[in-house]
Amino acid sequence: MTLNEGYSYRRVLGSDSANCSTLSYLSAHFTHSTETEWQGRLASGEVLLNGVVATGNESLRAGEVLIWNRPGWVEMETPQQYSLVYEDRQLLAVNKPSGLPTIPGAGYYLNTLLSLVRRDFPEACPLHRLGRATSGLVLFARDAMTASAVSRNWHKVEKQYQALGSLVASEDR
Repeated sequence: MTLNEGYSYRRVLGSDSANCSTLSYLSAHFTHSTETEWQGRLASGEVLLNGVVATGNESLRAGEVLIWNRPGWVEMETPQQYSLVYEDRQLLAVNKPSGLPTIPGAGYYLNTLLSLVRRDFPEACPLHRLGRATSGLVLFARDAMTASAVSRNWHKVEKQYQALGSLVASEDR
């Protein structure tokens, strides 16, 4: 298991924050946690409003900045290697193994292909993703101009998928 360093989630508040307290806003907009859990995070100083530790009772306004400094959490283990298939000044193509998420999400932050590739190529930006259980090639841009050009033309890319399985389909009657 890997303990990551945590992550700071930042949100510039919109008009939907008017007449809300910090606690009610967090509870309503981030329902992955209960009001009691948000109260605990506020009490431990994890939540900032405009750079100041929030209490939960503040009256919010549009344009304010709300940050949750999530402490580190334990991530499930994933494969920790990839193979470089192609490299030039603009692009990388890497072979992603099954079981390794491409980008952060669903409880993964460090144990991702993006994190592994950026150890070797800090400028790398993924141009698409493959699901965690999927293996295959993932393309990375090495600069913003390349990322923009490839993204604009992504609809022209021909993709091929191959599914392998060991189960036999049957029809129950």
